[in-house]
Amino acid sequence: MDLQQDGHYFVPAWSVTVLGGCNKEIYNTAKVKTQTSIMEMKQADNEDYNAPSQLSWMWTFEPMKDTLQGRGQFSAARLLEQKRATSDASDYLWYMTSFDNKIGSSWNNLTLYANTTGEVVLHAYVNGKLIGFEQGNQRFERPVSLVPGRNNITLLSATVGLANYGAFFDTYSNGVTGPVGVDG
Repeated sequence: MDLQQDGHYFVPAWSVTVLGGCNKEIYNTAKVKTQTSIMEMKQADNEDYNAPSQLSWMWTFEPMKDTLQGRGQFSAARLLEQKRATSDASDYLWYMTSFDNKIGSSWNNLTLYANTTGEVVLHAYVNGKLIGFEQGNQRFERPVSLVPGRNNITLLSATVGLANYGAFFDTYSNGVTGPVGVDG
């Protein structure tokens, strides 16, 4: 890259350019074609390693009991876009619904389906039991049986590898976009 007399220049996207004399490119990160660092594995008991041998773990309480009983931080009568619902502060969003089977007998040979968009790992539970999971922008389908009385359907959406470049990447929908239903 050379700064032209008219002041125009081009800097490749997602790069840093160092200019010498404010007009001649010396270095540009987009043009680096060699490995710039080498990872080295060392044993934890290596004498150069001064950190404690035990790892320190932390955890945060998630008030699931209230959420599972419908008394969580918020609820909605429709599917919510995941980044907006979580204010992009969490990679996880629970979608929960329940209904009553008033027929008095089990319903078998049904299919639970849910459409997702974005890079999502979807875990599906029926009456507290994991029935399956899928990754990607697709339609989730699994066979289910429903019991007489109350049935709970719970979907856990986990976003992975969200887009962070490209035109309008911030407007892409993520999570369970629907429809969600049971066929049979």
